[in-house]
Amino acid sequence: WAQCQDDDVQFFVDLVADLRNYICMNSARVYVYGYSAGGMMAWALGQDQRSAPLLAGIGAIQGLPMWDYLLGKGVPRSRKLPVIGIYGSRDCSVPPGDGRDQFNEVCDGDGYYYVDAWHQHRLWAEDHSCPVTTSKPEARFGYNIPGRNEISCSSHCNPSSGPPASVDCRNNDGHGKEPWHLDVALKFFDDHARADGLL
Repeated sequence: WAQCQDDDVQFFVDLVADLRNYICMNSARVYVYGYSAGGMMAWALGQDQRSAPLLAGIGAIQGLPMWDYLLGKGVPRSRKLPVIGIYGSRDCSVPPGDGRDQFNEVCDGDGYYYVDAWHQHRLWAEDHSCPVTTSKPEARFGYNIPGRNEISCSSHCNPSSGPPASVDCRNNDGHGKEPWHLDVALKFFDDHARADGLL
């Protein structure tokens, strides 16, 4: 997807339209979930105005937008598009950062920069009309994923009024992929589906 020869966002849009001809699918529950570069693509699909309206949620695992893509959601403020990100605090390939800088360089010095997770999730929360401040550190809210104690999750949105629209989860891992990552994302999606009366 990170190239200029093919339009992978349009491919996704066309794929979803085509799948409707072959399978019975609930259009209100289309989610994207990706690991590493797949997580970057998940963010891109949520940021693009062509694909974002098709989505009910985004799961980005060890993946953040590249430095020039600190963008909000590709749907109007009135339209919810929740996102959960799971990041390893020791990840050198796509470092999530700590909110001090808007962008973080990979640890090997190759010159790649990624959007800081705190800033990306803050912007996403702001796009969902959650009250945020510009200063760091900002008081954020804890968010619990039932049955999952491998991670610590927080949000710029207050979960007392329902599942938060933007959740930043961290653990002490590097850039690895764990079987429980998908379970965490699915529980987050189900929380939103229940709140929206879809479950």
